[in-house]
Amino acid sequence: MENNLTPMNQNSPCSAPLSGREKVCIVNYFFRKSSKETARELSISPRSVETYLRRVQKKIGGNKKEIFKTLLQEGIFQKSLNDNSK
Repeated sequence: MENNLTPMNQNSPCSAPLSGREKVCIVNYFFRKSSKETARELSISPRSVETYLRRVQKKIGGNKKEIFKTLLQEGIFQKSLNDNSK
């Protein structure tokens, strides 16, 4: 998995690249994994997961629907599925 995920196009609303942990946290969030489950996967605290999710929201902005739409446009979910199939 990449350490940084840069926006795929210049018109991206992302103000900064997402870190690897931010990417895992937001993908797991949209796949309905709890903060506790994600924390176990990353060997961090659930509170840290919540911090990463807030950072993603701050970087992308908007509500959950807009974040999801942006992540789809950026191909983050597709990349995550490809990473998991290896």
